[in-house]
Amino acid sequence: MTEFQFCQDVYLNCDRLLAIFPEDDSSVLFDIARYTQKNQSYPLNSAHEKMLSVAVELELIIVNDGQATFSNNFVTVYFLAREICNNQLIPIFENTAQFWEAFEQLCRDTRNQAIKHIAEMVLIVLSRDFSKDICAQVLSIDRDRFWMVYFAITDSLPYINKTLDSLLDMTLYIAQMTKSDMTHGRIYSAISKMCEIQPELGSELFAKLKEQTDQLLISLIPAVLSGISKSTKFEDVYERAFQLIKDENLEIKCQAIFTLSLFDYDDLKRTYLSETINEYNRLVQGTTDSHILSVVAKSYGNLMSKDRTIPNKLVELSHISDSNVQYELSTILFQHSEYKSEPWYKDILIKLSFVEIQYKGIIDNLSYCLHNFVEDEPEFIFTFFEHWVQNRQYYEESSSNIAEVFKFALEELHTTKRWLIEKYITLWFNHNDSVLHTAAADIVNYYGVRESTFQLCKTELDKMDSNDIHFIISKILGYVHWNTMLCALVFSVLQREPVSDVINGNVLWAFNNYIAYNYPGATRDLLKVKIETGSETEIQMAKKILDQIERYFENLRRLPKLKEFYPVESRANEYLKLKARKQDKNIREKSEEGSVLSKLFTKIVLKGGKTSFSKYQGEFSDRTALQEISYSYELPRGEIFDPVGQKLLRYQWRTLRRKEARDETDYS
Repeated sequence: MTEFQFCQDVYLNCDRLLAIFPEDDSSVLFDIARYTQKNQSYPLNSAHEKMLSVAVELELIIVNDGQATFSNNFVTVYFLAREICNNQLIPIFENTAQFWEAFEQLCRDTRNQAIKHIAEMVLIVLSRDFSKDICAQVLSIDRDRFWMVYFAITDSLPYINKTLDSLLDMTLYIAQMTKSDMTHGRIYSAISKMCEIQPELGSELFAKLKEQTDQLLISLIPAVLSGISKSTKFEDVYERAFQLIKDENLEIKCQAIFTLSLFDYDDLKRTYLSETINEYNRLVQGTTDSHILSVVAKSYGNLMSKDRTIPNKLVELSHISDSNVQYELSTILFQHSEYKSEPWYKDILIKLSFVEIQYKGIIDNLSYCLHNFVEDEPEFIFTFFEHWVQNRQYYEESSSNIAEVFKFALEELHTTKRWLIEKYITLWFNHNDSVLHTAAADIVNYYGVRESTFQLCKTELDKMDSNDIHFIISKILGYVHWNTMLCALVFSVLQREPVSDVINGNVLWAFNNYIAYNYPGATRDLLKVKIETGSETEIQMAKKILDQIERYFENLRRLPKLKEFYPVESRANEYLKLKARKQDKNIREKSEEGSVLSKLFTKIVLKGGKTSFSKYQGEFSDRTALQEISYSYELPRGEIFDPVGQKLLRYQWRTLRRKEARDETDYS
């Protein structure tokens, strides 16, 4: 939506025209407004010739070939607003509920029209032409209507008539209503614009704010002083703000600090900029108060483009382990991604890898910052990940999972630079730090659930010896639990060149003794594809593993079944049905807990039938045939037969240390 622009001279000319001609005689102006709103010209007649000639002199109307249009949209909006006030809003102004209902509807009706800002002009006309107290009227808006009229109120605020007390009451009311909303800053922008237009009122407001104790009102000080500074003597306003830093009230002190960063320091004001930076530096060196330090950090951010020393000061602040300071630093990085290639920018990001996981605002900022590196410097993202997992108790903090916390950047990498994820999975599984094994597994399992698979990076595998490969396979077996991902990762080891019988033996052992044993279905699916599309080595290995699987299960099928263990058939059937119902209920409840899909639909319990229908706005919908949504997953066989043994195996693989030499393929 275009920004509302108020034209003082044009508004005064409209007032002059209506002062000269009574509204009965000037009704043609409202007719012209309606025609102009429809993008049409109004046909003239001689009855209004005198009034129209004055309107032309005031440059409000353009007459061409016996037809009239307004000279600009502002004039059209004024007369449309004036007519709305006369016919609709003035009669009901004292009934506040009815007034705001009508005004809300006006905002809805006009927001998509070609001619904008009629609602804003209505408030200005009510205030200036009809002497209505809009500020007092705002206090009666209920929350349900507030958001539809909020923008019109803030856009018109600088131009309406108001008293200081009614302005304070209205501002506090709006600030409280919008406290937790992303549009909270609109009221501050409106106050700043008002003080720029009416600096005398701004000075009175500043004097009043210094006496306040409410933090929301005190927080208006920067908006007031920055607005005044644009239309009065800068030196005086700067001195007011600078002296306010000495105030004993901490909140006022902090607002004064922040105010100094909002001033427009052009080339003629370099001395004032230097004085501001020096004061900030002094505050950083002389206080440990986190509130002051966070405000200084935020203020540094506002002056980033003004002083080259500021990045170094931000790096210094990044060593402070305080969430308020960390939040402001993360916000600065998020807002100034143009500096992402600078060393100081990366240094601060790395320092912020220490941030505690419960500070979601900081984490979100970091996630967006990392996303900016995907195209130009994607490897830095993994450098950050390494610091993230190594700077915390990563094993114990399930909420710190990098795949979940930084999925915004990771999803982009998965889409555009999948090879890089595979490279770092390979490197991390081969790392001596077990926390990186956990991090690699978190990424792998995250995408495994989403039916995606990775391979190990061939370039990195080619650099490794058989001991490294053995180490990697062990870690994959120990940490990866998603069947398709487990199969794909271990089998991808066969890409390595030159071909090694020892490494091939490691892969064969891993499949025959663990992977195919636990996940024969997923193993068969992968190997059948490899037989069709794989290299010669992969085809030979796939056939060997498939042959082993078939022989193993053939032997199982030949085993005699002991009748002594057969239960009574009727009892067995009832037990199986009961077990199946319980299992289905548990699966359904757990899947619904984190399911996005289930939240999109209304849950309806059906007692019978093959179709469903609903009632909406008093009418029944068409019948819809019921559809089945199902999902299956291959459960590991070993967890059923020997859960303790399987867990012990994974523990051994996870804790396995790299050895200098190992030629055998025994993983036990």
